[in-house]
Amino acid sequence: MRWLGPLSYVSAISDVADGVSRNIENNTRERIVPDMVIDAAVSGASIYGAGKLGSALTFAIIGGKKGLIAGSVVPVVGNIIGMCVGFALSFVAYIATDIPISIFGDRSVRDFSKDVVNSAIQGIGNLWKVCRTSSW
Repeated sequence: MRWLGPLSYVSAISDVADGVSRNIENNTRERIVPDMVIDAAVSGASIYGAGKLGSALTFAIIGGKKGLIAGSVVPVVGNIIGMCVGFALSFVAYIATDIPISIFGDRSVRDFSKDVVNSAIQGIGNLWKVCRTSSW
């Protein structure tokens, strides 16, 4: 079961690479770095949160110290519960971050965040151009 941890990081890297690929295909190269940061942050936070919460819930479900003893005797049980809890939490995180929501103009929280960050960066860039070209 130890291969599931690295597999989640491969999935996160794949998510970031997919975003870069889409930006290149759409000729929106100026969005590559900000989108990469948001994709990595959302995926990383989902993995970290699901792992920590999954461990805590597994510890609570199996029963604390008794669970540690049971896990030593039957180690597979704790792994299976942890895997199921982690998968469920990752699925909830996916729904929370990647499903389009009407209040964000039928965009997901992740896409809305990317648009906000990119708009802010463009605004700062435009302000910089005005400041450089004006004769104060």
